Amino acid sequence: MKKLLLLCLVCAAYTTHAQYVSLQPKEVDRLRKLLKTDTLAQQQYAPLKAAAEAAFLQAPGPIDTIHTEGRLQGDPQKAASWKSFEDLKKMLGLALQYRLTKATRYKEKAIEYLLAWATVNKANGDPIDDTNLDPAVEAYDLLKTEIPADKNQVIVAWLESTASEEIRKATLRHALNHNNWHSHRIKEVGEIGFAIGNQAFQQYAIDGMKDQVEHNLLPDGSGIDFAERDALHYQLYNLEPLIKLAVIIRRATGQDLYHYVGENKASIANCVNWTVPFITGEKQHPEYVNSKVEFDRKRAANKESAFKIGAPFNPQPSIYMLTLAEYFDPGLHKVTTTLKPEIENGIGFINVLNTVRRSTQ
Repeated sequence: MKKLLLLCLVCAAYTTHAQYVSLQPKEVDRLRKLLKTDTLAQQQYAPLKAAAEAAFLQAPGPIDTIHTEGRLQGDPQKAASWKSFEDLKKMLGLALQYRLTKATRYKEKAIEYLLAWATVNKANGDPIDDTNLDPAVEAYDLLKTEIPADKNQVIVAWLESTASEEIRKATLRHALNHNNWHSHRIKEVGEIGFAIGNQAFQQYAIDGMKDQVEHNLLPDGSGIDFAERDALHYQLYNLEPLIKLAVIIRRATGQDLYHYVGENKASIANCVNWTVPFITGEKQHPEYVNSKVEFDRKRAANKESAFKIGAPFNPQPSIYMLTLAEYFDPGLHKVTTTLKPEIENGIGFINVLNTVRRSTQ
């Protein structure tokens, strides 16, 4: 009995401290070596490195409540939220720089930024708002073994409240429990769960992923978001969080939910493959023509170019979804290369992460 208890305690500690959301120590070592020799990897990492250095010239600017969902371009609260997100890239850059260089000034500054957000930002349970917090969760995951206990407690409490409020709000929004909102919700809850070692959050995400495949994705490769919005933009926006969560779950548990096929015969992998002909130009689609959502018409009336009704699908934003999916299907890289390379927004660095993580599996 004592041996069993000890084993359980060891497993719990491993779950808490293992870095499935960011990078394990052996992966950091691999990244360090790669950045010494690979010019393209250096270019792809450069924006995060620059963000880390910029953090020393500015104070954190956390926002008390994120407001992006359902707001039009030009809305002051949306603009303020996006301005505050600059902090999040700095956090991640600082955390990576610390792991790569072992210079404590990066760690101390990253913790300063994390604490600033943990003490100011309040959870609102909106997954479209909270999905922007990914870099903060990844930064915490990189640093969690070295954050002083009192400060760690504050940061964990913030992350717990964010995930808990997501789950609470899910029970109040039944009509939205299987659209792209829920894809972002389970991703955020799962990401936080694996970062802080909360097994209830982890299980919520794993169960939610399987349920989402059953109720959100369709066997022909499309999904309910595409049907509702008549836009490939939302096919991508729905798949991106599911793939990101699938990567974390694969790294943490060994389960491959990217290729998981539900009883409805749908899968994430099939939905990714369904989009490929639209990305390559083999097929075309005019966006939003038959959208059932009034907000889509409001964005078009607001002259937001990415949401013009009837405009042909622009494949360039597919690069984020494809790059995430390359973790499971490296063959997709030939499709990714048909698009313009993206480095400044951090998408290029996902390629580096894919290389590092595959090399250490």
